[in-house]
Amino acid sequence: MKILTGTRLLVLSGLLSLTLISGCGSSTSKNSASTSENVFYSYGVFQDQNNDLWAAGYNGYGQLANGSLANIAAFAPISDPLVKDTLLHAAGYSSGANHVLAFDNTTVWAWGSNFSGRLGIAGLATSGSKAYSFIPLQVPTISNVGKVVGVAAGWKHSLAAIVVSGVGKVYGWGDNTYGQVGYGFPVTQWDLPINVSVPGDVVEVAAGGGHSLARTSDGKVYGWGYNFYGQAGQLNIANNNAIYATPYPVPLPTTVGGTPRVATQIAAAGSYSLAVLRDPTTDEGTIWGWGYGLYGQLGLGVNSLGAPIAVTAQVVQDDLNKFYPVKKSDGTTLVFQNLSSASIRQKVAPGQLHVLALVLGSDGKGHVYSWGDNEKGQLGISTDPNRTKPDGSPDPGEAQVTFWNESAQEATILKGLIASSTQGVTDVYAIGNTSYAKINNHWYGWGDNNWGQLGRTIPTNTVSYILKPISLLLDPSTGPL
Repeated sequence: MKILTGTRLLVLSGLLSLTLISGCGSSTSKNSASTSENVFYSYGVFQDQNNDLWAAGYNGYGQLANGSLANIAAFAPISDPLVKDTLLHAAGYSSGANHVLAFDNTTVWAWGSNFSGRLGIAGLATSGSKAYSFIPLQVPTISNVGKVVGVAAGWKHSLAAIVVSGVGKVYGWGDNTYGQVGYGFPVTQWDLPINVSVPGDVVEVAAGGGHSLARTSDGKVYGWGYNFYGQAGQLNIANNNAIYATPYPVPLPTTVGGTPRVATQIAAAGSYSLAVLRDPTTDEGTIWGWGYGLYGQLGLGVNSLGAPIAVTAQVVQDDLNKFYPVKKSDGTTLVFQNLSSASIRQKVAPGQLHVLALVLGSDGKGHVYSWGDNEKGQLGISTDPNRTKPDGSPDPGEAQVTFWNESAQEATILKGLIASSTQGVTDVYAIGNTSYAKINNHWYGWGDNNWGQLGRTIPTNTVSYILKPISLLLDPSTGPL
């Protein structure tokens, strides 16, 4: 655990050389978006039990898909633009810096910012004040090509995994400055989806700031794009090869006995990557991280010398031989028990610089562990009882210690809700500095609310983060989420 006493380094979800700018501000005009993005990952999207999508928060490029560019601090459903009085039904979705992808059966939808062509829509501006869509648009090049099994929205690029003639294939589009689309150079921007050559049957894709991952049905992982911190999985730092413009296999670690581990989930955010790896001999799953980890988002705890090791990939490679599992605060490895047969899907969900993990506990209920940055209380693990409101009165519910945690620790703020539930937490989601968890078919959130991404208006005389889990709808009795 670290206490921050000085100026905090802001790392864009993607690249250290750029600065993340976020905060309260006026919304953009009705029909013209800002010509340069300076707010990122400051909205929220969740999926209800009917697989309909809801959104709230920053809307400068139409990320909320409500037909306007006005920011909204209340969750509202997203409508299907092709069917009157019908909500947008999705089998899955992914939230990028300022754009969203969703899919259902053979259709891929995209909306939000189209800078660098990340929406994949022919004829739509890719720069300037009109480079956006504030309603969902079908991506025609890849819709009706085959069954869509996954999408991934990165900082400025997009990915989709689609089964064509019985084999899962990867399609990429958008910004390719760092080879993150996966089709090589010299093209630095793909306005339309293009097939990326990944060996095997792809079942999942993940997109970080400037890098990409793909997982195949046999549990292998491939990475490409920006690799300065090893986030693409190529930790050959000695050769200083910072860009891999086409997919390469990620050398996943084996078990102590030499048995190959099988990847069951991949995730990427900013300049780091995560994978859930299953030991086929025990059916246990462990989380492995690689890439940039200065704020503890790799969850590596401490090494044998007692020094923090959640740092850059160079240190991870030199000191730890590339890949190591996420550790709990007591030094033991965070484990997913009965990974393939558990009553809930155990998973990881990375935000900008923090990570949530949904773990099946010994009580048979889902619990949340978290690690990484906690500047906005997004880990859900601590408060400062000495913090006061602007008027000087005690405010333990809104207090915040600015720190990060290199090890996985249970999100204690959820314990009351878990205790009163049947299954505990059944899903988790993170974006930017905000966290979400689903309990009793209701979504709850905590952390950054600077743009209303928790569905609450921000009073002018209080902090812009929330440390208690709140229902994403003002009145959860209105229906299950």
